[in-house]
Amino acid sequence: MIRCKPLLGTFVEISIDSINDPHLLAIEKAFAAIQKVQGLMSFHHPQSELSRINAHSHLQELEIHPWTFTVLKVAQEVHHQSTGLFNCGIGHRLVVAGLLPHNPDSTRHHFGGIEDVQFISPNKIKSSKPLCLDLGGIAKGFAIDIAVDSLKADGAALGALMPGEICVCLEVKPNPSTYAIQKDRQSC
Repeated sequence: MIRCKPLLGTFVEISIDSINDPHLLAIEKAFAAIQKVQGLMSFHHPQSELSRINAHSHLQELEIHPWTFTVLKVAQEVHHQSTGLFNCGIGHRLVVAGLLPHNPDSTRHHFGGIEDVQFISPNKIKSSKPLCLDLGGIAKGFAIDIAVDSLKADGAALGALMPGEICVCLEVKPNPSTYAIQKDRQSC
């Protein structure tokens, strides 16, 4: 069974080795999880939680969804471990380059980066500087993880999740937390 939807700036295809109605529901739940991540962390949607973080986190503490909190924590840790080479705080530069939609505030501030996000308490953040974060790649990876977990929880043992040209092969083995990421669709 194969289903495809436009999500995450590409077409996401989920296929599982079954045609049972419960597995169709499993696919729909996996798509819903991906859509939720997109709704929370999209730079492109002015109503997303990320847009709210970019607009207000330097002005006040914000309560955010646990998934967004997790992605921000991981992004900050990757920034730290890469000694600053990874920094999702370059959204304003991508706007200027025409790679992201125009943000009215993108030229009025000196922006900080992920290193300026302060984690106040679980699911509550603040920033010491204005932000223009773009979580695109890291949020896409998180969405894939959440969708695979959802498929596994619903009993899908064999299948594939394909956001664009990347293929994530799902095969539940003795270690249920393992799955393979292939570089191209033909590998799945």
